[in-house]
Amino acid sequence: PKGVLGSSDRIRLLGKGRAEVPQQARTLARWDDGSVRWALLDFQTDGQSACTVEYGRDVSRSQPDDPLDIVQSRTGITVATGPIRVEFPKDRAVFPGIVSLRRPDGAYRRITPDKPDPAVALIAGDGERYGSVKPDAVVLEEAGPERACVRVNLTHRGEGGKALFRSTFRVHLFRNSGAVRVFHTFENDRTDEEFTPIRELSLRAGLDVGADPVGRIGRRRIGALKAQPVSLQQTH
Repeated sequence: PKGVLGSSDRIRLLGKGRAEVPQQARTLARWDDGSVRWALLDFQTDGQSACTVEYGRDVSRSQPDDPLDIVQSRTGITVATGPIRVEFPKDRAVFPGIVSLRRPDGAYRRITPDKPDPAVALIAGDGERYGSVKPDAVVLEEAGPERACVRVNLTHRGEGGKALFRSTFRVHLFRNSGAVRVFHTFENDRTDEEFTPIRELSLRAGLDVGADPVGRIGRRRIGALKAQPVSLQQTH
């Protein structure tokens, strides 16, 4: 309600037995008096347990003991979730980032090759090849104890630096999770032409995930990836 909540920091989420559920909150819109109108809560759940939201000036929430570890530097951005660490360098495009797995002794084992394939490979209608090289931008869009989002902007370039189309990746990482969620936006920047044909567009993630990797599309387990084809569909 208007005038009730001055900051999204004053929101707490409670689960079974009124135990506090770790979450992060971000204000999306405010009333004309400056109070919070809409807030987005990020938290992990099984999708079946009920939760209660408490808010107000007297409400405070605790921070998790093991939040995301996010480091920004002049060379890139690194996010450690616990099970994995993902690096986003500014000098080259790697999809979905340089991924390392945490070992029982606390050290990390890199599963991205030292010389990975280009993040994006594009073949134009005339057969000319374009690829991703140095990102145009690497930006930390969201940073909290529960979730982080890193945006990587790319221009596909061919021989002689000729450009064709752009890609934007938003990579989401979650506390205490090995999941990497990627949103890819493919932008046609050839506005001077009504149609620009392409033959092929591929995203390459050369990860060493073992001899018999198992995949999942939505809620459907698809078994060993090397034994069957995997297709992706554009939904919007």
